[in-house]
Amino acid sequence: MGKLTVWFVFLTMLLHRRQCADVYIMSLFPLYNMQGIRDSGGIQRLAAFQMALREVNNKTDGIYDDLLPNTTLKYKFSDSKRNEGVTVLKLLDMYDEDCKHQNAGPFQACNQVALVGPASSSPTKVASLIAKTVHVPHIGYSATSDELSNKKDYPLFMRLPTPDAAQSRVQANFIVQMGWKCANIVAGSDSYSQGGKSNLLTSLSSSEITVDLVMNVAIGAADLSYVVRELEEAACPLVVVWMQTADIMTLLRSAHKLGFYGNSTVQWLFSEAAQSITNDLKSVMAASDAAAVLKGALHTAPANGRGTPLHSAALSRWQKQPSTNRSRGSCLNTTDNAIGDDDPQYVYQTDHDQNPQ
Repeated sequence: MGKLTVWFVFLTMLLHRRQCADVYIMSLFPLYNMQGIRDSGGIQRLAAFQMALREVNNKTDGIYDDLLPNTTLKYKFSDSKRNEGVTVLKLLDMYDEDCKHQNAGPFQACNQVALVGPASSSPTKVASLIAKTVHVPHIGYSATSDELSNKKDYPLFMRLPTPDAAQSRVQANFIVQMGWKCANIVAGSDSYSQGGKSNLLTSLSSSEITVDLVMNVAIGAADLSYVVRELEEAACPLVVVWMQTADIMTLLRSAHKLGFYGNSTVQWLFSEAAQSITNDLKSVMAASDAAAVLKGALHTAPANGRGTPLHSAALSRWQKQPSTNRSRGSCLNTTDNAIGDDDPQYVYQTDHDQNPQ
């Protein structure tokens, strides 16, 4: 919920000098991955983004009513699928055809004033390079790669979360404080996962922790039983995982299939990519099986202001929202100032706690 407040701050920064009555924000959110599995984290972030814009546009609800009083925020969104190639294609698809016909400059000339998203670091990097080329401010809501802090390469990029290096340091300090003597590391092949792994190894190098096994795994694998078997052979029970959410799901499903779970067998320590993993697993296996394979698992997570009055108020408004429902035709929602993907593959129905309806 803390991210809702930050949306307001960034929107003000981007638009306070513009006098346009209507402006568009380009946005990319992963709704499904390349295997067709629902991405609950992406859906929740899209819903938070929509809520923030609705509240800015509503000048009578008592929530930031004086913010951008003469501007209506509209948005175009698409499903980035946490994939670099899809991100490029979707972003170019959102380029207004009228701008091309007018031979105007991209995005800004047609009141397309900012780019938000996508989620993962690798797609965010390619999106930010496009944003730099067309001179559009770019906001990342969950990309944590340290490389994105390079202002020479990504001069217009801003982000909400802390970089991966900070998270890796927290993991390393936690491992030391818990008194663990060894660790195994499993990392995906994407830049987010590789960056987290490298930062973790650097942070652990000054400690007495022994890293017994380091495994690099290609993203998007259908089965990771071979990884589980390697972990079964390792003497150390602690497994630190830096992978995308979909790959974590594949790893845990393989672990469940092989009976590799339980406190006496393995101690999982995930990055923040696993924040939604409980509900994600429940969508592909029985709730009791998901609980069994995740028993004792830990993950890092960013602070979001929980317990503060601002957070509590935003959380209350969030929970009062109706269930999210997108189906063919309904994505072109003029009342919500949205233009999005209108295709059967973009069907999702869920409440905002991600319980299937």
